[in-house]
Amino acid sequence: KPITLNIGGKKYCTTQNTLTKYRDSFLGAMFEGYIPLKPCKDGSFFIDRDGTHFHYILNYLRTGELILPQNKPHLSKMLLLEVEFYQIEELIGKLRGKTQASKQTANSEPPFVSTILLQDKPEFSEKLNEWVGCQSNQKWKLLYRGSRDSFKASAFHQKCDNQGAT
Repeated sequence: KPITLNIGGKKYCTTQNTLTKYRDSFLGAMFEGYIPLKPCKDGSFFIDRDGTHFHYILNYLRTGELILPQNKPHLSKMLLLEVEFYQIEELIGKLRGKTQASKQTANSEPPFVSTILLQDKPEFSEKLNEWVGCQSNQKWKLLYRGSRDSFKASAFHQKCDNQGAT
């Protein structure tokens, strides 16, 4: 069954399989049932974002390839803003010129590797240390992420209970 997205007034038609290809993304969470959805009167799902460049994101979800025109030098920067909203981390890495080929195991996972919160943002880490009164070299580890682990309270407690201060 096709799913129609209304991205800032521009409509796109796709499938649930395409939208949930990256389950820990915003779209994955929406269409895996972690975020309550209510369709518009026409059956589409509204997302309050600029829909101008969403077709690049949708094509990436469909094919796994990012193809951008050469004659639009500012496109990748604008697209990165949108991709960060949708939390498609592999595509964020590609747009930042990074490769995701060397993924580490969960046991040796560096702090917040599965989120964009502190990735390449030392000022965020410094602010977090300031809030909790830690040393500037404090290491952080993401224990729970709703879009990955479920938005249920029981999932939060399963991941976070007995893990020290949270």
